[in-house]
Amino acid sequence: MRLTDEQRAAVAEPGHVCLVSCPGSGKTRVIVAKLLYCIECIRDTTRRIACITHTNAAADEVDTRLRETCFSDEDIYYEVATIHGFALQNILRPFHQLLPELRQGFTIFTPDMDAYSEKVRELVQRYDLRAFTSDEFERIQRGPDGNPSHLDTLPSDLQEEWCAWLDENAYVTLNEIVYHAGRLVSIYPHIASALASRFAWVLVDEFQDSSPGQILILKQIHAYGRTTFFCVGDPTNPSIVLLVRRPNSSSNSPNTSKPTRLIDSLETSVPRQTFVPAPNASAPRNHRCGRLANTPNAPSLLRITRLEALPKVSLRYFSRLCES
Repeated sequence: MRLTDEQRAAVAEPGHVCLVSCPGSGKTRVIVAKLLYCIECIRDTTRRIACITHTNAAADEVDTRLRETCFSDEDIYYEVATIHGFALQNILRPFHQLLPELRQGFTIFTPDMDAYSEKVRELVQRYDLRAFTSDEFERIQRGPDGNPSHLDTLPSDLQEEWCAWLDENAYVTLNEIVYHAGRLVSIYPHIASALASRFAWVLVDEFQDSSPGQILILKQIHAYGRTTFFCVGDPTNPSIVLLVRRPNSSSNSPNTSKPTRLIDSLETSVPRQTFVPAPNASAPRNHRCGRLANTPNAPSLLRITRLEALPKVSLRYFSRLCES
């Protein structure tokens, strides 16, 4: 696996990183390289690395590349999943009994289930909707405040009735996984603290597509200052703001010191911290920047929040990762 100087800088940065990548710039390679780098740092410890992707296809791609590069015993150090998979395995399944409506257990509720189809048909008929709107039920999701997100295609009363019916029957849809997980980490601080202790790094792909529920979960984990974040996003979409001060790793309580913050909101401005340019970054880079090739001064790969002296890593790591 060959890395450019820019890519090595991003991989070897020990603090929180906001990496803004152009399409076709090799961000998946950087994510895999960062995972390998993190494995070297936590080897022979009880800590782990989480890599959160936006789609199952992306998770499969990262996992496949890792298995092609890793040694056979290294898959115990990381987990690659969508935010739904991460929240289900690490938050909802272990702690669902703390939520009153899920105390007796829950059922993952999918559109191919008979009860799902029957309820959708009932609501479509009662609210006198067109048949094609049945597909819109998959988009219903509650925000951190518990209210359904606004959908123009479905009446607000219907969305509220749908969510109430899910709670009454202990059904959890794909979007509701993140909602309930966000409730748990917000109401019970020990859950977020446990996640912060378990995961030394959290890598997030396509971060600009994060939902409010995902942001809430990441903020709660970050608040304890024991997890380092490596977030990758596309500069053609809304960008993100990451913290600019490394938290105290020995903290046992949420870190609220200013200006340390991970995500206050999705913002449209690129972070104004250290920019790591490519050679001749102002020139169009058709083979790396994709649709940004004609954008003046478009970066070839990334922006990161800070750049310090690169730490030393083992020869074992460099021999398989950073060929030159």
